[in-house]
Amino acid sequence: MRRIPKGALPVNVDPPGRPARSLVQAQHDLALGLRKLAPTANPAEHARKSHFDARHKPALAEPLHREQRGICVYCEGRVRPDEGTVEHWVALSRDPARALDWKNLYLSCTVADSCDKHKADQSMGTLPLPCDCSYEQHVGFTSGGEIYAKEGPYREALEGVLGTSDEPKVLNLNGRRQRAARAAAIEQLKAQIAGTGRSLPLEQRQAVAAKLLARNPLPAYVGAQVAWVLWETGARPG
Repeated sequence: MRRIPKGALPVNVDPPGRPARSLVQAQHDLALGLRKLAPTANPAEHARKSHFDARHKPALAEPLHREQRGICVYCEGRVRPDEGTVEHWVALSRDPARALDWKNLYLSCTVADSCDKHKADQSMGTLPLPCDCSYEQHVGFTSGGEIYAKEGPYREALEGVLGTSDEPKVLNLNGRRQRAARAAAIEQLKAQIAGTGRSLPLEQRQAVAAKLLARNPLPAYVGAQVAWVLWETGARPG
């Protein structure tokens, strides 16, 4: 998890062959549709079927992929625009009015045991949107690939979604597969810089971290790699 700056809104989100409709217009149409909805109707069902599902998903997924530089909003694993899921940080079922809110839309991987598939309609609690929070400053990693919440204002809320190997929570980011993938990413980076034959001084380690973070697409599990190269991985704090 990390901060994801948001870019310009898509200028056409309707399927090919239809008149162009910007995301701004689609948001306006959704708001109007919800206001006119019959009292007996289901707002979430209307927002999904008549508005969100009616949009051309590649027109949403491709700019999201660029914003996230190729990694999943939750686990930081590799994600492709044609394979990822356009995900609502605040679940559509919980706030139908945000079904097309660009700040609420992100690209998630489709792994069955974590991220969007595991989250479903569960709440992210009080956690702010990724475009509003530098999550990389609030999570840490062990050398074994476990992600955990650091001390700070979001620790309790993060612990409610990250999960542990025994308690999956909302995102199940500490399942066996996820921990193994992060540990493998750390080992891959170790192998790449092992040829120095000595411990790198702080300035060189910072330079390696900066190069990792400047890549586009970002390396999969870049947060764990950066934590290792800065020597911030190890045992989870008690």
